[in-house]
Amino acid sequence: MKILFNGDSNMSGAEVSYEESTAYTLTQLLGATDSVNLSLTGCSNDRIYDTTIEYLKENTPDMIVIGWTEPHRIQWFDYDVGELIEMNEYEISIRPYTEKQRARAETVRDLMKLNSSYGEHQSIYWHNKIFNLHEMLRYKNIPHLFFNAFELFHPVREQYHFDWNNNYFKPYYTAYRAWGIENNKEEVTPGHFHFVGEAQIEWANILYNYIKEKNII
Repeated sequence: MKILFNGDSNMSGAEVSYEESTAYTLTQLLGATDSVNLSLTGCSNDRIYDTTIEYLKENTPDMIVIGWTEPHRIQWFDYDVGELIEMNEYEISIRPYTEKQRARAETVRDLMKLNSSYGEHQSIYWHNKIFNLHEMLRYKNIPHLFFNAFELFHPVREQYHFDWNNNYFKPYYTAYRAWGIENNKEEVTPGHFHFVGEAQIEWANILYNYIKEKNII
């Protein structure tokens, strides 16, 4: 059994040992013989979506688990470094932002101000796009489980909620970050929302029990 994992730092296991990460724990619980983790700290849903599609062009995993990130994170092509840079308001990245990148991160913060509709529009956009990926995976008969790693789809009126066929863990009601905060889980670095290994293992068990309860695989 081969599992594909994708997501942001919460799925990559940032700031904890590999053996304490959600991906590693799920791999063990599901008895997988192989796993691939495409997750990247500070990444956007654009990257998560694109790398998943690219991987599926030449691979057919037995299971896919994706923790979707904040919908308002974006990608910028940085001419100076010649590559796409993952931009987010917290400036969380695998390497420090340059001065130009920091200015672009400030743009993200400006867009997310209280009176801006940017976050709402991005949430609705990703709500639809992620559902399209779900439908494609159903068509290909690839078992999968999505969850919100950072925040809920907000606001999506109840009449517009999709039927995810149990392949999205509480899409309109919970997120990993909110679960950690509500249950007083300790952060490795305050403000980064990277919970300690014990919390990541517990979250993996919650997802595993859901997978078994819903007969996803």
